[in-house]
Amino acid sequence: MIHDTIKEALRNAKTNGDEPRLRAMSLTEQAMDLHDCDAELEKLKFKAVLDALLEVILETDPAYFLNKMQIENRKHRLLDPIHAIRFALATDEGLVFLCLWNEGGWDQCSQNWPEWVTFP
Repeated sequence: MIHDTIKEALRNAKTNGDEPRLRAMSLTEQAMDLHDCDAELEKLKFKAVLDALLEVILETDPAYFLNKMQIENRKHRLLDPIHAIRFALATDEGLVFLCLWNEGGWDQCSQNWPEWVTFP
């Protein structure tokens, strides 16, 4: 339910032209904005809204998510070089993947290797 509410709120922001304002905010500020402006989300703990927002953004726009995480100096397994190497060794064209990953080509990585986003 929380994920659907966040997806709908993000779709509405895009439709209403609010997406650039949201994307200019940090991930925490985005979650705070959603938490404070949506009656359904306001009933939930802020941490639950933040966690769900991060999951929704990762699912819908991995490159944006990873760029934001990197800019904000946040850790995530998909930004970990060891994780990238392990995935490269387990997939076809691993060297191509690793080169793209190293250059920050996360959009291409997630498009060409969608299983990377869920790789343990």
